[in-house]
Amino acid sequence: MRNFDIFISYSSKDKSVTDQLVAFIEKAGYACWLAPRNIEGGAEYSEVIEKAILGCKIFLIVFSEHSEKSPWVKSELNIAFSENKYLIPYKIDATPLKGTMRLLLNDKHWIDKCENEHKQLYLLLSAIQNYIAILEKGRTDQHLKNPYYHKIARRKKIRRIIVSFFAIALLFLIGGVGFEILFPRLQNIKTYTDFVEQATAI
Repeated sequence: MRNFDIFISYSSKDKSVTDQLVAFIEKAGYACWLAPRNIEGGAEYSEVIEKAILGCKIFLIVFSEHSEKSPWVKSELNIAFSENKYLIPYKIDATPLKGTMRLLLNDKHWIDKCENEHKQLYLLLSAIQNYIAILEKGRTDQHLKNPYYHKIARRKKIRRIIVSFFAIALLFLIGGVGFEILFPRLQNIKTYTDFVEQATAI
């Protein structure tokens, strides 16, 4: 299953707003996963959604009166929270936090569409860009449990091993070529030395 940059958690009753949000994010070059668009026909919803959450880099919740009441959204949020995903709450109405949502999202930095939609969209994009840049650069001390970080770290480790291997191989190659060039000359010098010693001995 392909890994996406951002998992979009939302209520189907907010689909119109969510579709516009996804279009904005994807226009900036980030791949979003959302149901039912990214669910193949006949697939088991719960299994596919869990895999998508585990594979994403960022969990974006479109928070509203509808999503606050949605058991699907709450279940998705619980998975993301337990997997230490980077959570971005995008608020599209004035619904207050309560219950599970309050417990899991109260200390998060909210982006509120109601304040200034244009400005907030770009704040959202900036948050996405900054976090993905942190992941790519490996500066993730506070997010070591994020599986995407480990994937990046593993790639970097493999790359370092490959580079080291080729560097050592190149040194051996250069050394071998140098020896091939130098060895005949050393033999000539030895032959010349032997000749001089024999001549002086006569």
